[in-house]
Formats: sequence, C-alpha cells, structure tokens
Amino acid sequence: MPPDATATKRRLLEAAYQEFADYGLGAARPPPAGARVDRIAESAQVNKRLIYVHFGTKGEFFDLVVARSLADLAEAVPFTADDLPGYAGALFDYLLQHPQVLRLTGWAQLERPEPTAAEIDAYRPKIEALAGAQQQGIVTSSVSPADILALVLGLITAWAAASPALRSLAPEDPWSPERIVAHRAAMTAAVEALTAPDVATQAEERTPPCQACTRSPWVRRPGPGPFSFLLHGSRSGRMAPYSGSPPLTTRSSGAGGAPHRQHAAAELPVVCKAAALRPRCPNALVASSTLAVRELWRTET
Repeated sequence: MPPDATATKRRLLEAAYQEFADYGLGAARPPPAGARVDRIAESAQVNKRLIYVHFGTKGEFFDLVVARSLADLAEAVPFTADDLPGYAGALFDYLLQHPQVLRLTGWAQLERPEPTAAEIDAYRPKIEALAGAQQQGIVTSSVSPADILALVLGLITAWAAASPALRSLAPEDPWSPERIVAHRAAMTAAVEALTAPDVATQAEERTPPCQACTRSPWVRRPGPGPFSFLLHGSRSGRMAPYSGSPPLTTRSSGAGGAPHRQHAAAELPVVCKAAALRPRCPNALVASSTLAVRELWRTET
C-alpha cells in the first residue's frame, strides 16, 4: 500500500514548525545558521526530497509555515472588534501556550521583511472590522484602525518582548502564575483605555456620570482652546448642569470672566484623575491633564 501523502505532509509541517521557530530561515546568514532541511526530514522520518516535492523551496516552506501559524491563531482566537480587551486577553493566553508563534513571526520580520499575500490577508479582515466598529461608535475614531491594531498587538506581546533585565525587576518571578495574572490584568486595562469610544460620542448618549464626577467642580474660562471648559455632559460651553448633578454654587472670576464653582485648588486634580481613569464617563470631556487643569485654575483665579 502506498504511503499516505497527507500524513507525510502533516509530519513535515509539524517538524518544520518547530525547526523554523527555533532557528529561523537563515537565508541572510552563512551556513550552518538557520533551519536545516535534513533536520526537518529526520524529525518527520521522511526522505528530505519529499519536502521539495510537497512544499517547494526552503523559503516557500518557511512562508507556508508562518502563514499556517497565523491561520491557526486566527481560528483559535477570533478577532472581536467590539471587545478588544477580551480579544487581547485571549490572544495573550494563546501566545503564552504557543510561544513558537512569536518566534516564527519574529524570524519572519527579520528574514522576510516583505509581507506575503497570506500575511496581508490575515490582517485585512481585522482592519475592516475595526473600521466598522469605529463607525458604530464602539471603538475610538481618533486613531486609525492600523494604528489601533498595531498598538493592541504591541501591548499583548509587551511582556514577552521585554528585556529579561526589566522582567527581573517585577515583584514576582517573571513567568510565575501570579506575575502573568497581574500583567494580563494591566495589559487588558491598557487596551480598554486605549480603544475606548470617544468621550463626545458617549456624552451624546447621555450616559449617567460616574460618582467621582458628580462630586467634581465645574470650571470654565472664556475663549477658545481645548481646555476652555469642563462641563457635565455638555459641549455647548454653557454652565447647564447635567441631570442629577448637584446645584451650582458660583462666583465671578473677574471682569468678563465666566462663573465657576467655588472649590479649593487642591480638588482640581481629582477632575483630571477621574477623566483619565474613567474614559467612559461623559463628564470627562476634556479633563485629561492635571497640569492643564491646574493652569486653568491659576488663570481663573
């Protein structure tokens, strides 16, 4: 009975996956650097001539292995543009269990800098899904889909790509379960903050303000500029209170100045902190810099 070509190809692909992950292609390095066809054949227990019969040249075989690894990843971790933190966590877990994927893609960037059609096709649906999520107001539209995906993937792989010296300074062993859990939580929180919908869109939906913002002072100064107002749920520039907010206690800021609530200057950084930590709160329209808020207070007073 003739040998099963399907089983032979499967063994060769499995052997090549490990070989290329360990040694790369080696096209730009002198022998014996890089993966060896004879080692792949020996591991798969087949004649190395069959590699050229089934997969072509060594370079073509490498490209196929990289493309298949990306396809397996996409199947195991579906891309969810409407839940990027969830996607980030799932992909982080998958890469932790399959470290060869990162090694393969790393070798591909070093030795095959020109992308293949298969690699481009692996990313294209994700970019299109992100563009659709932006149109629906699910993901921030202030950053391009390509930038969002690059930044999210960078956050996901940050711990694996970090210097061993840096990882050694973590409070736990770099690869202990406790350290991985802590880093995963920080990473998904960073993805959520990065990709959260634009605040203006959320304000239009009239999402109820968070508790911290209902206690925050309202500040406004006349004139244009990104920090010309800090209002509850309004971009009009008027001091109209958001529904459910406490009544205003105002005083004049001087000739021609707008009224604002009377609060101690020390309270103002709380506005900035609330905005930074609660990007989904509609009250945090422009309070994104403690220094800017402090400067605004000095201008007003």
